[in-house]
Amino acid sequence: MPKCYESIVDAYRPKGFSEIVGQSHLIAELQSFVSAPYSVAMLFEGETGIGKTSAALALAHELGIDVDQGHCIASLQGNRLAKLSGPYAAI
Repeated sequence: MPKCYESIVDAYRPKGFSEIVGQSHLIAELQSFVSAPYSVAMLFEGETGIGKTSAALALAHELGIDVDQGHCIASLQGNRLAKLSGPYAAI
């Protein structure tokens, strides 16, 4: 059975609010939401690499939501590994 390896980005991504550095104003807002969640849509916007995905995943973690960012499968063609990301991914 082929192995699925975790990327460096995923391995070192913050797992919770306490691991996010330099975004204290954002973390305070998200912690406030976690203490009294309500139905809302959130839009994280900004330049590449500023922590949008990390903040969203930390929020999900704090709310106890398991987020599967992709899963590893063995392709039928040559038994190579393919990483799927989201519902619209294709091999």
